[in-house]
Amino acid sequence: MVVLVIGILTALAAPKISTSLDTRSVDAAVSLLQAELKGAQQLALTRSSTVTVEFTQSAHTWQVSMLRDGRKEVVRSVTLAGSPWNCQLSGLLTGTKQEAVKTATLTVNGAGVWNSTLRIGLLAGRAESRVVVDAASGVISVEQVTR
Repeated sequence: MVVLVIGILTALAAPKISTSLDTRSVDAAVSLLQAELKGAQQLALTRSSTVTVEFTQSAHTWQVSMLRDGRKEVVRSVTLAGSPWNCQLSGLLTGTKQEAVKTATLTVNGAGVWNSTLRIGLLAGRAESRVVVDAASGVISVEQVTR
């Protein structure tokens, strides 16, 4: 009888635990991406140089780079698939018409101004959020996605 009760309680709790872990993974990836974008903006301002952030949806990666002495220097590269993030890039929507693309490049100039608007979808299990870079206002924000 005790084993039956424990089995039922486990079956009821498992989906909630899974959803909670997914939400934590997405929240952590969102925080990381926001920090990376703000860091790229700060780097551009500090160095009075253009900084590029390249997203590749199929590989679930982004890369921050800049030109130094005429050569591309990778400042940071992040892969979301696998530990500790266990997330994926679920979509990249670019421009004013929000067109879906598989790869996207954002640049921020030496004045801290982004070249275009981009919505970056982050997904883990059933939890999903979008980080939005608004070129017009320069604001980096988060949108929750309901599924």
